[in-house]
Amino acid sequence: GDAVGELVLLSLADGGVLRIRDVATVRDGLGEKVLQWRHDGLPAQGWEIHAETDAIEVAESVREYITRTAAGLPPGVHLKTWWDDSMAFDQRIDTLLEDGLSGFVLVWLVLTLFLRARVAWWAGMGILTSVLGTLWWMPMLGLSLNMLSLFGFLLAMGILVDDAIIIGESVHSEQQIPGADPLQAAASGVRKVALPVFLSILIALAAFLPGLFLPGWSGEMMRPIVWVMILTLIFSLLEALLILPAHLAVPAAIDTRFERLTHWRERLNHGLEAWVSAYYRPLLQRALAWRYLVLSLFIVLLLLTGGLYAGGHVRRAMNPDISKDAFWARLTVPPGTAADETRRLAERVERELLRYRDELEKAEPGYRLLLGQETLIWEQEAGLWLELSEQARQRVKVDDFVREWRRRIGDLGLARLDFIVREGDVPYDIVLNLGAADPTVLQQAGAELKSRLSAYPGVYDVLDSNIPGKPELRLSLKPLGEKLGLQLADLAEQVRHAYYGVEAQRFQRGRNDVRIMVRLPADQRHSLDDLYQLPIHLPDGKQTLLAQVAELSFQPGYAQLNRRDRQRVLEVAARVDPAQADLNAIYADLEQQVLPGLQGRFAGLITDLGRERQEQNATLQALARNTAIALTVIYAIIAVSFRSYALPLVFLLAAPMAWAGAVLAHALLGMPLSMESLVGMVAASGVVVNDSMVLLDYIHENEARATDKFALIAEACTARFRPIFLAFMTNFAGFLPTLLETSVQAQFLVPMTLSLAAGLLFGMFASLLLTPVCYAVLQDFQRQGDDAG
Repeated sequence: GDAVGELVLLSLADGGVLRIRDVATVRDGLGEKVLQWRHDGLPAQGWEIHAETDAIEVAESVREYITRTAAGLPPGVHLKTWWDDSMAFDQRIDTLLEDGLSGFVLVWLVLTLFLRARVAWWAGMGILTSVLGTLWWMPMLGLSLNMLSLFGFLLAMGILVDDAIIIGESVHSEQQIPGADPLQAAASGVRKVALPVFLSILIALAAFLPGLFLPGWSGEMMRPIVWVMILTLIFSLLEALLILPAHLAVPAAIDTRFERLTHWRERLNHGLEAWVSAYYRPLLQRALAWRYLVLSLFIVLLLLTGGLYAGGHVRRAMNPDISKDAFWARLTVPPGTAADETRRLAERVERELLRYRDELEKAEPGYRLLLGQETLIWEQEAGLWLELSEQARQRVKVDDFVREWRRRIGDLGLARLDFIVREGDVPYDIVLNLGAADPTVLQQAGAELKSRLSAYPGVYDVLDSNIPGKPELRLSLKPLGEKLGLQLADLAEQVRHAYYGVEAQRFQRGRNDVRIMVRLPADQRHSLDDLYQLPIHLPDGKQTLLAQVAELSFQPGYAQLNRRDRQRVLEVAARVDPAQADLNAIYADLEQQVLPGLQGRFAGLITDLGRERQEQNATLQALARNTAIALTVIYAIIAVSFRSYALPLVFLLAAPMAWAGAVLAHALLGMPLSMESLVGMVAASGVVVNDSMVLLDYIHENEARATDKFALIAEACTARFRPIFLAFMTNFAGFLPTLLETSVQAQFLVPMTLSLAAGLLFGMFASLLLTPVCYAVLQDFQRQGDDAG
């Protein structure tokens, strides 16, 4: 600042000089900007720190610095960290690691209880081999070890042992033949089941592929999970076909230390076989005898489930109902609102928050609601950031908290208060766009649409983008000004330079670009009288006052003009309380009834959905298209392998049953069907089709010697009951820790896991009952065709 003040403006005739400091005040500081910053009600200053590599390591370094520095600060000055995303990230990573380890232990226990110890051990080692192989390839695909990729490992935990179970059982059967060479028996056992194992992995890969090509935010979230699933399945196949047989080919040493475990395993397997003979086989025989009735009952179940979904009895949401640990509110006021009014409204919002916090904390001594609360107030907007304490995360439902906070604030007039409380959240649940060439038509249609939205139960905060603009002071030349040679552009430029300033120079100071602005002092720019008395330079070098050469008049201005395809657009938005209304049902009524009615009453009106809804529809359409492609690929795999066009349809029926199970599970638990839920449903369909493949493989192996097709079906289901049941148990054991997880940090994992677990449960019943029944019905049609021929 001193160097600028010493700059010479003019050399005088007497040898003196006129410097900038002689005619102006030079101030070296920050640009003029209204800003108040408070933390927990006290004046504050904050800094954002973003990690480029390891967020956990950076956060730990910052916390260590805070600890060292805080001790040397003056009394009354505090230094703290807050809004630390690394803590939530670290907790989620710990939760995933704990659930993954628990899932691995449970899967291994299930294998140990039902399989020979050697097969169970090497199947468990196969999981570790697949995980290590995936970790090896992840950097090549640009994947990091984060929450999403760890969740992929967690989901894969139970699926990875399915092929090992089939190969291990086949090798064991061959080695039990008297006089069989262990090495040759292992090779023979692998050859017998290599094709179905290979096909089952291909089917599983096809089922997971739809999640790899989703657009938008859902695609970004699903991509690491799906890639991990694909890589682990590929390495699992390699391990099961090439490594596992080599271990099983070595004769097992006799070990008497686990005789009790062997005894319990034999009892458990004998008990399972007895249950299958006493209950499942008779039930299956009755189902085959009454096959058309059983098929009808399954169809009724599918229709009822579809009715629940189509009728809106199961909520649908783009993102799961998972509130963030830290959330924020944004207050915006109409342009032209005085800074004091903005501050008054922001302090009112903050005051009601702190009162509500104090009430909750006083009701229970020792309870702390917030780790911190920060308020930033600018000239035309304000932001409030909140971070819940660990206690509050377990007790407080954020939606209810925000709703009560908003109720206490009351009417804010033309100001808007937006809340972002969920992952991937948007301020408004409903956003609609209206377009018209006539502004009057646009305003009338917008008013009617707002009225219709307000009539829906559970819809609140209905508003539009027609924000009143601030009054504008417009200048026009008087005849005297024109006579003196002034142009309107020259006049406007002089007013701008006086109030906004003119950039005289800019230079670099370190990393900052510093601008030298020349303008009137602040105390000469705060009243209309100062404006009227503003000196104006005339073309002849003389000066006059602005009021003498220009007319000044106030006129309403526009805050913003939204256009699309050169046409005025009005955005209408509203929030929806999910406890009182179904967002998708409201959108359906709007698209089918309300919007077409508006277009019929207002000529030239164009309506469409907001960007978020369009993205959601595009994502759902992409998922539906990708799912159709995946099912077609699965159909082709089965059809080519078994040389039948009709047979794959029988086994694909297990997929809709898996979807029905997922929908019913969400309805029972009151959870919305999110995008993660839908991807889990699609993935479950591929796994349950593999169960049916096991039955199909057995039937084809023994079809030549069978004289009674129905007896062969019953024999196949009885013989393959154990591997199908084991496949479900290992998968369910892998998912169980996540399903039982109560941590808030793990709730984002639940929707996809629930879809997979419930889908596999219903898919197992479909494989053991619906698939044989449908196969029997297919045999009826083929027999009728043969008789007719």
